[in-house]
Amino acid sequence: MWIGRIFGIQILLHASFLIALCFFALAGLLPQALILFSLVFLHELAHAAVAVLLRFPVEKIELFPFGGRAQVSFPLLFRPKAEILVAIAGPLWSLSLAGLFAYLRSNGILGSGQWTQLMIAGNLSLGLFNFLPILPLDGGRVLRAALSRRLGFRPATAGVARASRLAAILAAALSLVLWQLKGTSPGFLPICLYLFFAAKQEGEFASYSHLRYLLHKQEELRQEKVLLARHLVAEEATPLEKIITQFAPGSYHLVTVVSESLKIQGVVGEAQIIEALFQGGAQMKVLELLS
Repeated sequence: MWIGRIFGIQILLHASFLIALCFFALAGLLPQALILFSLVFLHELAHAAVAVLLRFPVEKIELFPFGGRAQVSFPLLFRPKAEILVAIAGPLWSLSLAGLFAYLRSNGILGSGQWTQLMIAGNLSLGLFNFLPILPLDGGRVLRAALSRRLGFRPATAGVARASRLAAILAAALSLVLWQLKGTSPGFLPICLYLFFAAKQEGEFASYSHLRYLLHKQEELRQEKVLLARHLVAEEATPLEKIITQFAPGSYHLVTVVSESLKIQGVVGEAQIIEALFQGGAQMKVLELLS
């Protein structure tokens, strides 16, 4: 459900978010739930702010019962360093807010009542939980971005997604065991279920991302009939990561590969480079695309 815009960014509520609010209201916990959801929104806004600072447009922020998602423009997937910065911005902001409220409480500026404690505990939990190295959490995105530089986006996403599903299954099993043996609350089980299916979706998204990029270029060409070709020249040992930083929207890129003596080795198209990024990683040398 669309609820508005902030700085041109669409703010959406997932249908499950509204259902969760109803359950919290029936349990008499609506004020606490609204505060926690507000903290999630600030967490996602931090992701969006860093993305905008790095010149990646943010399309929307969508809120779910167990978190949110700031949808950043597509090229971020091919910039591992930038994706890491955007991913860690949310947890760092949440932990910073927890520290700020704790400082204000310890100095008597804020009281030590229920609401202050909720702000501290909520931000602390949100920050630490999102640092876990599993998809779709921020720690998982950092791990995926780090691995994609060496393995490629698609293999890295598939590997981290598989490990994330396994982690969700083990966490659910542990929660059930503790529920039966210790009588603890099974309230963590819905979160495990959410993480399992979200990780599964992330794994499927890798192939979709590649197809989406190519379809986007095809759609551009179909609409415009002619796209401006931007010619780049790259030395044969140049990693793909460096080449894509020169890609610009609205153009199709052709890269002439040259040796150290400036002898032309061949020409590589943008689609080939994107395919190689998915399969071989950002550190792959452009010369390898000619073999």
